[in-house]
Amino acid sequence: MSKYQQKFIVQELENHEFIYPDPFGDIGFTAKDIYIKSTHEAIIDLLEDKIDQTSKRIEGMIKQKESLNIEYQNLQTIPAIGKETAVILLRHLTDKNFETANKFVAFAGLSPKIEQSGTSVKKNGRLSQYGHRQLKRALFMPALVAYRMNAFPQLVRNLEAAKKPKMIIIVALMRKLAKIAFYIHKTKKPFDKALHQTV
Repeated sequence: MSKYQQKFIVQELENHEFIYPDPFGDIGFTAKDIYIKSTHEAIIDLLEDKIDQTSKRIEGMIKQKESLNIEYQNLQTIPAIGKETAVILLRHLTDKNFETANKFVAFAGLSPKIEQSGTSVKKNGRLSQYGHRQLKRALFMPALVAYRMNAFPQLVRNLEAAKKPKMIIIVALMRKLAKIAFYIHKTKKPFDKALHQTV
């Protein structure tokens, strides 16, 4: 978990104005109180430590098998994909035999929602409510990073030219990353900027 993610979680807790009961009075504490805020930060640090320990154990297990380790390293060549996301992608790509990139995208719940009205059928930017929540969560932050680092400029330019809001662009980048991960899994080759820009 990055410092940015930690700060984001603490800010979200503050924004929701949770009220914690005060055993010595009727007022209670809010998430903005220094004591509560420091408690949240301590819990996040503890969770971060446990996540780090677990990640290292998983990485050690992956490295014991050469074919898995090669694919694990290849997935990390995708812009904005780090170790934790690579592990999650690797798990689902190897666990199920997806025939196409679109089937993997659908499994992740990243296909655009289709709305039908009378004889008119159209796609919109909202995600399907179905799909694997872990994959959605795992790809959100990398997509945000990819957007900020302008990893896929043509895709972003096209969507911005079409006046699409930022969240729809982020979702499109999540789909892009999922598709690239699928092709890397199938070809057993690292990210190729020239090849994968058009995926």
